[in-house]
Amino acid sequence: MSALIEAVALPVLGWWLLSTLIGLAAAPLALRLFPELADRGLSLARPLGIIFTGFFFWIGASLSLFPPNRGAAVLGVALLALGGLAALGGRVQAALQLAWMRDNWQRLLAGEALFAVIFIGWASVRAYAPEIAGTEKPMELLFLNAVLRADAFPPPDPWLAGYTVSYYYFGYVLVGMLAHLAATPASVAFNLALALVMALSAHAAFGLVSSLVIARWPAATPRQTMLAGLLGTVLLVGMGNLVGLLDFARSRGWGTAEFWSALAIDGLTHPYRAASWTPTEHWWWWKATRVINTFRDGQGIDYTINEFPIFSFVLGDLHPHVLALPFNLLVVGIAAAAFHSPYPWGMRWARAHPWQAAALPICVGALGFLNSWDLPTYGGLVVAAVALSAYRKAGHLDRRLIRDVGLFALALGGASLVLYLPFYLSFSSQASGIRPVVQVATQPHHWALFWGPLALPAIAFVGWQLGQLDAGWRRALQPALLIGAALPAAWLLVTLPAAVRTGTAPLVIDSLPAKAAISLPLAAIVTLALLVAFRTPSRPDAFAALLLGTAFLLHLAAEHFFILDVFGNRMNTVFKLYFQAWTLLAVAGGYALVSLWPQTLRQWKRGVIVAACLILIAGGMYYTLAATWSRADGFTGQPTLDGLAFARAAAPGEAEAIDWLAAQASRGAVVVEATGGQYSEFGRVSARTGIPTILGWAGHQRQWRGSDAPFRGRDAEIDRIYTAASRDELLALLKKYNAEYVFVGSLERQKYGAGVGERLASHLDVAFQNGSATIFRAR
Repeated sequence: MSALIEAVALPVLGWWLLSTLIGLAAAPLALRLFPELADRGLSLARPLGIIFTGFFFWIGASLSLFPPNRGAAVLGVALLALGGLAALGGRVQAALQLAWMRDNWQRLLAGEALFAVIFIGWASVRAYAPEIAGTEKPMELLFLNAVLRADAFPPPDPWLAGYTVSYYYFGYVLVGMLAHLAATPASVAFNLALALVMALSAHAAFGLVSSLVIARWPAATPRQTMLAGLLGTVLLVGMGNLVGLLDFARSRGWGTAEFWSALAIDGLTHPYRAASWTPTEHWWWWKATRVINTFRDGQGIDYTINEFPIFSFVLGDLHPHVLALPFNLLVVGIAAAAFHSPYPWGMRWARAHPWQAAALPICVGALGFLNSWDLPTYGGLVVAAVALSAYRKAGHLDRRLIRDVGLFALALGGASLVLYLPFYLSFSSQASGIRPVVQVATQPHHWALFWGPLALPAIAFVGWQLGQLDAGWRRALQPALLIGAALPAAWLLVTLPAAVRTGTAPLVIDSLPAKAAISLPLAAIVTLALLVAFRTPSRPDAFAALLLGTAFLLHLAAEHFFILDVFGNRMNTVFKLYFQAWTLLAVAGGYALVSLWPQTLRQWKRGVIVAACLILIAGGMYYTLAATWSRADGFTGQPTLDGLAFARAAAPGEAEAIDWLAAQASRGAVVVEATGGQYSEFGRVSARTGIPTILGWAGHQRQWRGSDAPFRGRDAEIDRIYTAASRDELLALLKKYNAEYVFVGSLERQKYGAGVGERLASHLDVAFQNGSATIFRAR
């Protein structure tokens, strides 16, 4: 325990204080932006403050107003604090806000305690599995180091010298800004950021669910609302899916080989006997994110990625979809505020509330820069909340309502893009269109295993609410049905004519039963959830139904269409849309379970439903506990938050050389290192320093840029640098890429032979050398 405290205490305390100061500075802005939420948006104050400060930090560096360093970050926090003071609105308004805080201190303190416990707790978990190695962690460290080393934005691409980063990198800007403020090295900031994102997300879910519960039941006690908020937190970041339980059963030796084969989940085959309370296969917890697939002749023909939050935190990849999570919840909070506002949001609202309106595109637009997939979903949710709220107030659709909401949507969308235009001007996407999903469909039992703990509360809530609707529900059935049937109808209109033209109609027709088995139930749930959203008299019930309907609409979308990318299938579409749907279902599901809770013993049907939901949630929590234990290797190692400590221990000489290069190289320097395959150690020098190299992981560059045109032939020229027979040829190649340094370590000797250092020494000066690595400098 003492080793753990020594490893995490100071860095965690520093980041907790820093995030709390930013949250306090942004608190008055949250109070103004979220007056309709029961906690006045204070659970969202930290993400709000980080976004505002990060936007200033980024836009100033993008417009060359100042470099992105600690001074710029401090100035951003100071301006945020000044803005917060201005938002207090005078002594009377400030006194009213303070009085409200005194009356609600228990819930506010509970939220802060939850944030602190999860931040400290997950930082402690990361200390036992801190390595920035494997999967895409080297890539993520690369982006963070690129931000920390940059003189302006977009930062130079460390894996493609001469180019800037072509990726949604705002999450790394935010982490880099915090690292600058706290003077934290990238290898430590990486792990602290994972814990911070988890804590920010948990706190946001806690506040959103408890606010919905208070809006529905104003007489609820602080204890009841806190338990409701905690339930939302568990659903978001404390629970996995049911595949973890299946893995446990297999590790007990239960089930026949035929049973496991019939499940058709990759990796779940023959049972075995484990001596531990967790499965013992290497990274057994990975299989829970590769559930949705169809096997034909033993080959998967529908390979997809099915991540969920706790898996992402256990894995420890600081990927954009993870970094965006608390900011997605911030926008869900904006949608909730719009929906519950007594004054309908629209252009008239924007003119009457200019400061609040100006804040919206900063928050919503950030999602496109954080993880571009999230902007249409969560931005669309805000517009849907505004439209539905206006419709419920008016009781009908008319031209004035449509015009006002339409103009609001155009203004919000346009401002969200314009504010982040410098990013879009430097961004090239691999996406090349939308295609229908044909000949494959999610198998219902796979869907149930993945979504069961979240889907059952949602479906039960919708079913219960349908029984409470008034006689006017039929008027809302038509628009709800149109929305629920839109995607399947569009898919038929696109797919069947094309199949007839190409002669593949028999294949498509044969796949229709499997498609219908999952699509029709999903379309029905979307329709009924929207019907509840249109007609239930309770606004919190309606908002929860809107979240549920949106989540299942995402499921439905992934069954019918996918974004075409370099992979040519729906893998990434399922990955991104499922993660979004999990977020929405967690918030709505926490509220749904509370609303289903039986008030008397006579309500036994509701009691049975709630008990079944809690059993499934408990089953999902096994995954969290077991996967965390396995990932941390039983918490038996030497704890540290330094994600590169393993590299220094395994190859201290090479680590020393890389550290020297990071300290000595000028800002515009380029280093040559060997290039190789993806998910490998190649590109390690540039990833660990942020110094550009000629070419890193070529496959990822192709994903980021949609083509290999920018780097075609670079791998061959790197080979020529290390094997050049003449000094003139070598210097010409180095000059072409403005390369100042050539690195020779274990990978370079492995690829080019043990004598590569001697060859280069005959043409270049030695800038650094030890027993493991040599760094040459061009003369």
